[in-house]
Amino acid sequence: MKKGKEYELLIEQIYRELGDSTIIKQDDHVWGEETNSFRQIDLSIRYNVSDIELLVIVQAKDWKHPADIKVVGEFKSVIDDVKAQKGILICRSGFTKKAIEYAKKLRIDLLSAHTSINDDWSYKLSIPVINKKQIFATTSDIVLPCAGGENITVNSKGAVYKIGEKIYDYGGFLSESIGGTGNLVKSGKEIKIRIPLQNCSSNLFNNEWRDMVELNFSYTYLKTIYLKSDLKPEEYRILKSHTSEKVTHSFVNFDKLMPLIKEKEKWRRIDKSEYENFSNKTHIRMNSIEMDYFGTFNFEFFK
Repeated sequence: MKKGKEYELLIEQIYRELGDSTIIKQDDHVWGEETNSFRQIDLSIRYNVSDIELLVIVQAKDWKHPADIKVVGEFKSVIDDVKAQKGILICRSGFTKKAIEYAKKLRIDLLSAHTSINDDWSYKLSIPVINKKQIFATTSDIVLPCAGGENITVNSKGAVYKIGEKIYDYGGFLSESIGGTGNLVKSGKEIKIRIPLQNCSSNLFNNEWRDMVELNFSYTYLKTIYLKSDLKPEEYRILKSHTSEKVTHSFVNFDKLMPLIKEKEKWRRIDKSEYENFSNKTHIRMNSIEMDYFGTFNFEFFK
């Protein structure tokens, strides 16, 4: 494989992962109207807007040194020659300050492509994890039949439960039962749920198994906090802009996501406006619910 070809293939892979309704061609030859000849293009990207085909051309430089202003000027002449609507110049070692200033005036994007599989193309990448955490105070009681034919309400702390023949701790019992059919009453920030129980029993009363009649569960909204942490992926493919400093990832893979989420000291609190300013393409968004009853029970959801 000729020098620089592997880097071009990496760039093609990234744009194919990012592309939507585009036609991508690697090592394309596009007719130049001014030179009256075909110009070699490392990567061409074509897409339609209102039945009009638009052309973006990408030129790649797998260089150990930053590309200078001369390279930007030469690329501008190619853009004009093939009548491309956009030009993207990619150099793995970045660009000189003057090259960046010149490219901004010409509206040429200057990027570098990076991946974890090649040390020459690596990048110190960390992906923001944004967490909207809602916190609730919760209580629960269970209703048991007693000898006199009446029902008694008992605090559910410290019990062991059976659903059929399967035994659960308190958290497991709630997870299984609270999704069942029940009566829900909402009053302001408080929600009460009454769930009739069948084929369920508990050892709360004198350490004897007793059938359970119902579960009463309530939770009250306390507050929402916004948190941010940074996570280093095991694998990645990204484009870094040298004109805007934006990093766009086409592929990231995390082998150890959940341990970070559990390590509370790695989170920092942010305000709502900072939370809302993150776009879905530049971060992992997480919604979590923390319910505090006799300890803490967390539900976590990712996008």
